[in-house]
Amino acid sequence: MKKRFSVLLAAVLLVLTAFPAAAEGSEIPDWQHVDNDLYFFGYVLDDSAEETTFSNLYYYSENITQTYIPNTFIGVTLTPEILNGTNLFDCAAPFCIDEDNANYSVHEGALYTKDGETLLSVPLSFIFGRHDSNAFMRTEELTGLYAIPDGTKTVGACAVRAEDDTCVVFPDSVTQIDPYCGVRPGAAIAASPGTAAEKYAQERGVAFIPLGEAHTHMYFRTVDEPNCTEGGRVTIQCPCGKVAAVELSDPQPDAHWYLAYRDPQTGTYLHRCEICGATAEKGRGGEECTCDCHAVPRNFFPTFQNGFVTMVRSILYRVRLLWWRITGTHQYCECGARHY
Repeated sequence: MKKRFSVLLAAVLLVLTAFPAAAEGSEIPDWQHVDNDLYFFGYVLDDSAEETTFSNLYYYSENITQTYIPNTFIGVTLTPEILNGTNLFDCAAPFCIDEDNANYSVHEGALYTKDGETLLSVPLSFIFGRHDSNAFMRTEELTGLYAIPDGTKTVGACAVRAEDDTCVVFPDSVTQIDPYCGVRPGAAIAASPGTAAEKYAQERGVAFIPLGEAHTHMYFRTVDEPNCTEGGRVTIQCPCGKVAAVELSDPQPDAHWYLAYRDPQTGTYLHRCEICGATAEKGRGGEECTCDCHAVPRNFFPTFQNGFVTMVRSILYRVRLLWWRITGTHQYCECGARHY
């Protein structure tokens, strides 16, 4: 499944940026940048009703240290019915919320309903391990092991994205599992025999690893890549908790994860590492850059309305952007702006 997740996310973002936001009665942006690390994609389904509702609200966060869920978005209170595992994309870091959030809770870094009973979304790093700060995702096969916190009663839709060679440990407290919880054939489920997890595994064609007295050890490999401040860690572990091997590596001082911030006075892009805070000047502003990323509207619909040349440039740029995402290249523009 090399680069499979990169391809999936790239395709989602390509579709989202290729079509404009649709709204009835009022318009909202098809994307919004909040505090330099949060991106929301979506459009209004119906704002003539008593409450504004969304047909889709896609969420994307670039911040690799935390995934912050705000209380409201464009004036609408976010609830598990609006924002949940089905529209949380590429959230690798632990979730965090405000203390006064009335609709969500966070347990061991995972996002839950306020009562702490329904698991909504698990950060990808918890399953696959910390990804390389110098690349979009690791190029090697992704494996991993994740244990759902004890006390969880319900696992929601797309809450746990487990694919080939990954294993999810379900506690006995889980009694309800959404048919599309995200654990797919090719992955494995470890749990006590006779539980809802075993039934799910049988119905969905997922390998089942029984825990208990008759348990036979099976090992999964989780990789935490080193970055500029933290050393790497490769763990070989059984779902029962037995660790077979651990390999540690030193931090890599140059393994930064830069995000671009533009100085409005000088037009200079200053890149700040989201891990250690180190900065690096990467170039001038977009007004001096000839890259098509500045000329193509984000919500451009490929018609003749903006001219044939603009339409062709838009299509070609999006094809290049998709290819860059797949190959993990050209993350930054020549002026320092981030392409993706």
